[in-house]
Amino acid sequence: MGTSHNLLREINLAFCQRQGLALLHTANQSLADERDRWFLWVPVGLGSGVCAYFSLSEEPSLLTASLAAMAGSVFLAFAILAWRQAPLMRLAIAFLGLMGLGFALAKARTEWVRAPIVLEELEAVMLEGWLSEIRAGNDGNARLIIHPTYVERLPAAQLPEKVRLSYRYDVSQISPGDRLRVRVSLMPPPEPVSPDGFDFARQSWFDRIGALGFTYGRVEVTGSAADLGPFGRLQTRLTRLRVAIAVRIRDVIKGPAGPLAAALITGDRSGIAPEHLQALRDASLAHLLAISGLHMGLAGWALYSIVRAGIALWPGAALRLPVKKLAAGAGLVGATIYLGLSGAPISAQRAYIMLALVLVAIILDRPAFTLRMVAIAATAILILQPESLLEAGFQMSFAACTGLVAAYEGRRQWNARRERKGGRRWTAPPGVFSRATAYIKGLVFTSLLAGLATAPFAAYHFNQFANYGLIGNVLAVPIMAFVIMPLGVLALITMPFGADALFLKGMGVGIEYVVLVAERVASWPVAVSHVSIWPSWAFALVIMGGLWLCLWQRQWRYAGVVVLGAGVLFGRLAPPPDLVIDRDAENIAVLSKQGALIVMSKRKRFTADSWSRQSGQGPTYHPPAEDEFACDVMGCVYEEEGRPIVAFVADGRAFDDDCLSADILVSSEPVPFGCDGPSLIVDPWDVRDNGSYAIWFNKDGYRVRTASSVRGKRPWVGSGRKRSNNSG
Repeated sequence: MGTSHNLLREINLAFCQRQGLALLHTANQSLADERDRWFLWVPVGLGSGVCAYFSLSEEPSLLTASLAAMAGSVFLAFAILAWRQAPLMRLAIAFLGLMGLGFALAKARTEWVRAPIVLEELEAVMLEGWLSEIRAGNDGNARLIIHPTYVERLPAAQLPEKVRLSYRYDVSQISPGDRLRVRVSLMPPPEPVSPDGFDFARQSWFDRIGALGFTYGRVEVTGSAADLGPFGRLQTRLTRLRVAIAVRIRDVIKGPAGPLAAALITGDRSGIAPEHLQALRDASLAHLLAISGLHMGLAGWALYSIVRAGIALWPGAALRLPVKKLAAGAGLVGATIYLGLSGAPISAQRAYIMLALVLVAIILDRPAFTLRMVAIAATAILILQPESLLEAGFQMSFAACTGLVAAYEGRRQWNARRERKGGRRWTAPPGVFSRATAYIKGLVFTSLLAGLATAPFAAYHFNQFANYGLIGNVLAVPIMAFVIMPLGVLALITMPFGADALFLKGMGVGIEYVVLVAERVASWPVAVSHVSIWPSWAFALVIMGGLWLCLWQRQWRYAGVVVLGAGVLFGRLAPPPDLVIDRDAENIAVLSKQGALIVMSKRKRFTADSWSRQSGQGPTYHPPAEDEFACDVMGCVYEEEGRPIVAFVADGRAFDDDCLSADILVSSEPVPFGCDGPSLIVDPWDVRDNGSYAIWFNKDGYRVRTASSVRGKRPWVGSGRKRSNNSG
């Protein structure tokens, strides 16, 4: 009996080994067949290393990063030179090598931008420095980016590279390059309002902004900045030119269309009505305001078309000159100028790299729109700015580009297979009406694909997506492509000669139409769906599933649909926290069993709005019909059957009662020894060390997640600094 049992086990083991070898052989053969797609995974490998760096709980040493770079280089060289190795092994080794390089690049970038950070709040101190930029704020106030040369009560060695000040006065009398003097209040860049919220301190670190604050009065201009260097002087002149162009646009285009036109050309969003911004977001048209791929592409292609048409009007030149290459060169020059005028935000830099690669491909007689071009652009950005991988703009723009190019590649392959089988290739029939119909069909297809590709990212980062975005884009994008941006390019060309008014007014009419479309679409029932915050691991499944689907060509690519769908499902099913405690232990919010968010304090509007968005109830907090907190002058208590009793203490006299009755005690004052009744206590000492809290109730009690457990001990996380709720 034992002999037969051993025989069966050996037969089963042999069968499993044979099946495993067969599966391994199939994987190697499939990878060998897709050899031309291997390069597309280069930015994925680098990005995985960047993610590994930012996911660490402690900052790695330079030695660790150096070893990662050396190991990555060795692995990558071995994978390239080992021609006889199986494809699966080569790709696995290459991927590990790219991860090591991505890890080292992220660490190098962190050290490159390292600059002092203000660790404690400084109230009513005198600041002197030179103004480098004026930005628009969401609250209507301007944001001054100042390079300080002196800050009262702050040693010179601890001066931040930049500070950002909220300024509620008229900015027409100041301009970039001015040396300023003003009394201010400074504070560290704020921490997330919830553990999984946006980390503004990390973004500020890579922007080299070491403090935020506000002014106590108008700034005093004391002169012009000196010793800026060639790059600083060029940047100052470009910024002044941007301001002058924005002023000119708003002077010519009256009404709400003026600030929107200035935002399209220069990136200056000051003066845009909040209701128009919200309508554009709800109609999935907010991307029209970002200096991104659409604007850069339209600006470059508008100049490309103008130059090509102009040369075509001269028959002798059209027959002798390389018209397409000259037009592509002109488009590249125009896009470079547009990049400078826009202030070169991150989204514009990404778009410029993409467009430059396409135009250079035309000049070199190479295919322009391919996934290889997308991979090159992503690789370049990850090398120069690895931190951009964490930004919604990077993820959404490359998700849209990858999805669109992959879909159009698939359609070309489908047409080719159909032709080989004797079928007819689909082409647009002749005639203006037929071509217009074909354009509309292509626009619908493109908008649908872009919307589907970016919807998970909108849900993860902004906790919402527009249900009628397809309709809004179909109605608005053609006007943007054929009216607004071409007229904007012509206005910029003719502005030095004073002949831009007609083009700007035509641009304004087009923008008014786009705003009308946004308002109508946003007013429809259920225009926006709100979702609660997703766990990061579910979002990672979405990304990997989408990449697997788009980057491969053969049938095994469809396994990515399963992974992507699983990520979306798990993300939607993940419950929001039942209790949130802010970074100062001065405010709490509870999610009732009925799904209503109940915020204790209504004064901290930014915090309440952020919590409301993350709970899936929209970007603006609306209090429930009945406030379920029982409050008095000493604090508040939340009590619901079957859930822990939550008490908030604002006055130390409440400790006697709340320490006996509460399951979870939150206090804005230090809790005294002997308060042993609550199973969880959070007071100022706790949030100083742990930041904000998110708590999920369960049958066993609760599960706690803190901001410090998410952020770790990193350079942008100050140690023991005084926190502020001013998000800027």
